[in-house]
Amino acid sequence: MKRSNIVRGLLIIAVLVLASMTTGCLRASVSVEYESDYIVVQSGVPLEGEFTFTLTGYLGVGKYTSMLVEWLDTDGYVITLEPGEEDQFDIDVTLLPVGNYKVGVLDLATVGDGVIPSVNCFDDGSYIVTDVRFTFTPMGVGLAPVSITVPVD
Repeated sequence: MKRSNIVRGLLIIAVLVLASMTTGCLRASVSVEYESDYIVVQSGVPLEGEFTFTLTGYLGVGKYTSMLVEWLDTDGYVITLEPGEEDQFDIDVTLLPVGNYKVGVLDLATVGDGVIPSVNCFDDGSYIVTDVRFTFTPMGVGLAPVSITVPVD
């Protein structure tokens, strides 16, 4: 092959790679799903269930290291926590664009001392909370924060 044909071929490949990066073919995105259509919330009882993180694309690597839990009332407002109640938790969900690391699982039972609903989520035994919003924050390259809202049963 002539040198000019090789250079032309490399330029074509470079243009295709750049085009696919800007259109999103290679850019990483993460989707999060909860195992059920709803989450069970009980006073003083830690939440249970699993989240599945799925990485698509190739330009992202890292892990999700923190989870913010917000309890939402019937109007969609965040319910205020009492002093000493936690809404920020450390997690460890590693995602890489290769092999089995494209999918990560987070079991709520393994998070800290448990994700326990605020006492303000209940009023005389009845529920005030209608949804729970989970926001996951990453540390790494090409990953963005992901949020999911799960209705309460």
